[in-house]
Amino acid sequence: MPSTRRSGAVPELGEDCGFTGTTPVAADRVTIGDRVLVGGNASIVDFDFHPQTPEGRAENINAGAAAPIVIADDVFVGMDALVMKGSIGEGAVVGAGSVVTQDVPPRTAKRCALSSPA
Repeated sequence: MPSTRRSGAVPELGEDCGFTGTTPVAADRVTIGDRVLVGGNASIVDFDFHPQTPEGRAENINAGAAAPIVIADDVFVGMDALVMKGSIGEGAVVGAGSVVTQDVPPRTAKRCALSSPA
């Protein structure tokens, strides 16, 4: 089910996970622990699809930066969330529509209504 963007990318998927219309995409490494649940249409990508500067895009449109994602055991990611580089700690909840651009500590809840990016 995971997809790779670059050769050498490593997608790792734990046991007893559930995904609804989600495809984790790895350019570097996406590690998903055990019993992770991801709601409908959420995105898990470890890279920028393109460089962030006009000059970088002109040089190589596919050269977006990549960094690993680690999603620990027992995490819940709500529908329409976007998980980008970093880690989500064990037992954390990422609310629907959240944009994760930094590490989420274990057993915390991040909700788009309160904080976007999460």
